Amino acid sequence: MTSRIFLSTQSIYYDDVNLIAQPGSVKSRKDIKIDNNRIMIAPMSSIIGGEFIDACLKLPNELKPTLCIPRVNNAIDLIEKGMNDLNIVPCIGLDNSEIEEFAIDNKLTVLIDIANGYLPQLYKKIEKLRTKVSNIIAGNVHTKKGAENLIKSGANYIRCGISNGAVCTTKFATGFNRGQITEISEIFELENYYDFNLIADGGIKYTSDIVKAFGAGATHVMCGGMFSNCLESKNIANKEFKYYGMASNLGKSDMNSSGKFIEGKVVNIESEQNPKLKDVLYMIWDGIRSGISYSGFKSIEDFIGLGTFELKK
Repeated sequence: MTSRIFLSTQSIYYDDVNLIAQPGSVKSRKDIKIDNNRIMIAPMSSIIGGEFIDACLKLPNELKPTLCIPRVNNAIDLIEKGMNDLNIVPCIGLDNSEIEEFAIDNKLTVLIDIANGYLPQLYKKIEKLRTKVSNIIAGNVHTKKGAENLIKSGANYIRCGISNGAVCTTKFATGFNRGQITEISEIFELENYYDFNLIADGGIKYTSDIVKAFGAGATHVMCGGMFSNCLESKNIANKEFKYYGMASNLGKSDMNSSGKFIEGKVVNIESEQNPKLKDVLYMIWDGIRSGISYSGFKSIEDFIGLGTFELKK
């Protein structure tokens, strides 16, 4: 009989820490560059639709985020609408699909959008695709070993985070979860040995969480909820006023997927205040630039993995 394993590492969430200001040489937060592709919009069908992509196309180039296109019926139409002017990332699954063939034909970056990044068939999928597409985003994992297995298989963007999203219920259904600061900082240690990008996925409620993610080691941050009530989000534009993840019953319906293994919930959204996407992005970048100015560094790239944290309790 094998022994139970208890890790001594404390699980630390964004809400558990403060960042501590450091002396620096930046004269103004305005001097800090907006690095638009580091903000990624999560592949949620309640957010990303035709109106949302149209709004992204009208943004100043410095604000245009990376868009992860969910596996919905009109995915290729959405990809084609934005692929020439936006950083578009199609989502695919473990099975072959028309979306995957389109991504291969156009040498796009792909996101293998499954919840469990520890499955052996995922490693095989990455190995099969790694020479056929531009980049591979894979996950989700929350340990150094899990990330290393994906990197060795050929993924160069690692999606970090299990059940920290506002509409994800995996931790309640399964018990598997870990604090974002803990998982990000642990996986970041692999940068001493491998060349890869680390995407913090889940649990972003405020711009301060984005800054904390960069400080812990994330190179990119994936956000969903912060954009769910934008005027141009699909659920608002269609007057549905519902935000949901792709593992919810509505998300699975959008993908024509089986209704089994529901690990997501549907949240009703207030319809009275719906800011424009442009205003939300400016708000996010104002917070990030201000945060970097407090850090003592001159750019996000310099700050990654070098934040000074203290536990609140």
